[in-house]
Amino acid sequence: MANQKSWDIQGVPLGGAEDVANSLAARIVAIQAGAPAAGDISGIKAQTDKIDAAATNGLAGTSNSLAYRVHEIEKHFHNREYWYGKDPGDAFFLEDGMVPWHPVAGAIGVFGNWTQLSNGDEVTAGPFYDPHKILVITTSVASKLYYLQLGTGAGGAQTVLTTTALYPAASLRQAPAEIKCARVAKTALLWARIACETAAATLDFVIGLHVYAG
Repeated sequence: MANQKSWDIQGVPLGGAEDVANSLAARIVAIQAGAPAAGDISGIKAQTDKIDAAATNGLAGTSNSLAYRVHEIEKHFHNREYWYGKDPGDAFFLEDGMVPWHPVAGAIGVFGNWTQLSNGDEVTAGPFYDPHKILVITTSVASKLYYLQLGTGAGGAQTVLTTTALYPAASLRQAPAEIKCARVAKTALLWARIACETAAATLDFVIGLHVYAG
């Protein structure tokens, strides 16, 4: 122990040439050298205050930040719901439209052709939305399993966003079916197609959206 260096907790200053590399004293000095300046500390405080003492920018702030994601989730559950039917003029989104879309299934268990729902210029709020609910108006066959897919992209190159299973009863007196779907830009082209256990079956529906501010 005679050759080992020791430091008095209060009486000997640290940081001299006698400090041994990686010793406790050397590490304390290194930490002190990297301590944030007073201006940095105030900047950190301004951000940490947002946990419980200051407002955040939420969806108007940095995309994918914690505050952004929390606001996104909150708005998914507590937000205005918009409903769209088919515009009789151009067949795309019409807010509160009374005409349903009418996709046709392919062969048994095979998806039919895509039906375009949106041309990307009908949603005035935004800039994002997620398809949230489907209300089935009528079907060509009842008590059969249907799959409904939503997709985005140019015609012939659609990317599937979600698949929803539906089993419409004969009476069709039912509540809207909730669906889970990723958010999309309001300028996206939105499409739908169906498959059914009956060939060439049809399913008429309107769609409900959640629209987000950022």
